[in-house]
Amino acid sequence: MKKITLMTLIILNLNLFADMVRPVDGSSLNYTHILFEWDQEVNAWGNENDIIEYEIQISTNSNFSSILSSAFTSSLIYVESDNINWSDTYYWRVRPTYSDGSVGAWIDTFSFNTTDSITSADITIYDSNEYQDGITFLGSLEENFSAAFNKQGDEIWNSNGINLIMYNTNLRGELYGAHYEPQLQHPYPAIEFDLDINYIWEEPNDDFSHHDIIRLPDGNYLSIIETTENLPVPSTGPWYNSCLNFIGSYQCDGNFFPWVGDKLVIWDRDTKEILWEWNAFDHYSTEDYDGAYYYDGIYGGTWDNAIQTFRYDWTHINAVTYSENENALYISCRHLSRITKIYFDDSNYNNPQNGEVIWNIGQEMPSGDVDCGMDINFSWQHTISPLDNGNFVILDNGNLSNDFDNSLSSPITRALEINPNEIDGGGCNAEIVWEYSLPPSLFGLASGGVQKLDNGNYLISTVADGGTTLEVSSNQDLIWEAKYNLNVGLIHRAYRASSLYPVEVSAVALNYNYADGECCGGFIETSLSDSVRVWFHIYNNGTMAEHFEYSLSSTSSSDIWYEEQGGVVEIQPGDYQLIGFSGVGSGPDSYNDVELIISSINNHNVVKTYNYTVVEKDDLSNEDVGINRFELLDIYPNPFNPSTTINIQIDKIVTNAEINIYDINGKLIDQIYSGIFSPGTHSIIWNPKNISSGKYFIKFKSGEFVMVKEALYIK
Repeated sequence: MKKITLMTLIILNLNLFADMVRPVDGSSLNYTHILFEWDQEVNAWGNENDIIEYEIQISTNSNFSSILSSAFTSSLIYVESDNINWSDTYYWRVRPTYSDGSVGAWIDTFSFNTTDSITSADITIYDSNEYQDGITFLGSLEENFSAAFNKQGDEIWNSNGINLIMYNTNLRGELYGAHYEPQLQHPYPAIEFDLDINYIWEEPNDDFSHHDIIRLPDGNYLSIIETTENLPVPSTGPWYNSCLNFIGSYQCDGNFFPWVGDKLVIWDRDTKEILWEWNAFDHYSTEDYDGAYYYDGIYGGTWDNAIQTFRYDWTHINAVTYSENENALYISCRHLSRITKIYFDDSNYNNPQNGEVIWNIGQEMPSGDVDCGMDINFSWQHTISPLDNGNFVILDNGNLSNDFDNSLSSPITRALEINPNEIDGGGCNAEIVWEYSLPPSLFGLASGGVQKLDNGNYLISTVADGGTTLEVSSNQDLIWEAKYNLNVGLIHRAYRASSLYPVEVSAVALNYNYADGECCGGFIETSLSDSVRVWFHIYNNGTMAEHFEYSLSSTSSSDIWYEEQGGVVEIQPGDYQLIGFSGVGSGPDSYNDVELIISSINNHNVVKTYNYTVVEKDDLSNEDVGINRFELLDIYPNPFNPSTTINIQIDKIVTNAEINIYDINGKLIDQIYSGIFSPGTHSIIWNPKNISSGKYFIKFKSGEFVMVKEALYIK
């Protein structure tokens, strides 16, 4: 046996990731889909007895005499979505299982309870196979609550008695809305919140913010606030005489009647100062208003209410969203029946183009500012969602639909996908590419929304019939229907998300062993000849593919082994990626503090931080360095055409692996892999090009270890 001097890297985990345990012991949870997370355990004493997975058990009693759920996972997170009910108490525990088949001790016992359900939805599933998988979020202005439901209509999350209205979500786990506080002058402060109803960010409440709040890519927040200017009352309808009789000519004819418009504002995430604003009074003409064509029979009734309240709700902007790819804001202006696209460069607030109107689509108005879409005849719409193909979807509430079309006996609500057919240099030629007319019984005079789903279906929400959400296929087939059974049905919007946990991440350190016998904590040990290298598995524990940013660096300014290093990796749901970091140590028995940070690109709240101490020491080994157990499990299909999959299994990390293909003359035909293998099973596809039928040799090589198998290619 060769005698090799190795430098062994030891990583001691000082804080034991105590803040990673979820749910916290004794928690009271307002959801029934539960994410469990625990600390990484140390491998069993002995070099060949690594942890390969964890077993989690969930029970309704503390002695676990009956097991409600049991599962195995190789990561540090497990989501239970089938067996937890409302208004009950549960216990859970975790233990490791080792590569030799043995199991470790249970890691403590934790408990939690679930609160009460607050809604009762009725669900009709018309076509289960065409349903877009996921859960449905709902925000309601009636009773000021929010909730989420699964496919069957079971409530799985709610706002837990907090007066909270969900406005929107980025579908990656970020949630936005408002909480109702009637004692405030502006009683609906806009917020970002999480599943536990923690307020992550709240606007300053200096003005009345309403309908929407979003977080921009730079981390600042954008919303809609009211702004008022005093102007005359127009004389184009009977409300003018009502104003004269009720208020008097001085108020009605002079610049004294309050017109309430809207501003878009961006608040600094830290100081909450306004950094940028867009004022509707600066970009819309006051020649345009509801009732401008009253005597043509087109009127929504806003002036009648204004005379009674001495307050004219002019624009009523009810949705805003930002498209980073287009450098554009989209807004829905309800009372002008208008969708507006506005140039905005998030990376440069001082860009002189910011705020310029790219186009207006909607009802024709006296100013002539509407560029196109007059023939689409949507009115008093709610929600605006731009799509990747350049189209957008809206809910045409249709309050003026029977004004536009006299053949209609009553107004109708439509879900619309519109192609703006944007013209270079400005303007548009909009057309409907998809529409769905709700039956008259589901006419929604306010609120509601439309979301285009990943499978091409549309999620349509309306306030009608106590609040209703429909899933409709692109072929107009009804797939799924939810009835919320509210008194008035005043739902704000509904959204379909992949789960309560679309983005989650955990990290597992490889070769995490005892430091010195079974007494002394844990470390990561690797044998290296040229650098102090450490390895981790990053797991995507969410339900969506996600990009994660990762970095590792020394935290000691006086002794830096690891300059900050990292990258970005895309991981599919349920999968993992191996990442490694190398540095320069200070010699035997020296140590260094390091920090590993992993964060989601699309959910700024998903950030994991791991702190370790790294120690070097001399290690004299009489063992061969290499692979202890390797198997080419199979090559399938074999014979094959056009491709075959090579399945291999390996017991420990290999950093210099190659898989090469040779013909019967020993000529190298292809190299299909070169790099790192982590412990476990791997599948590699060989898809040869321009080779002849015949026998080929697949050769796995790592250092001095070699294994060869045959494959037969046929045409």
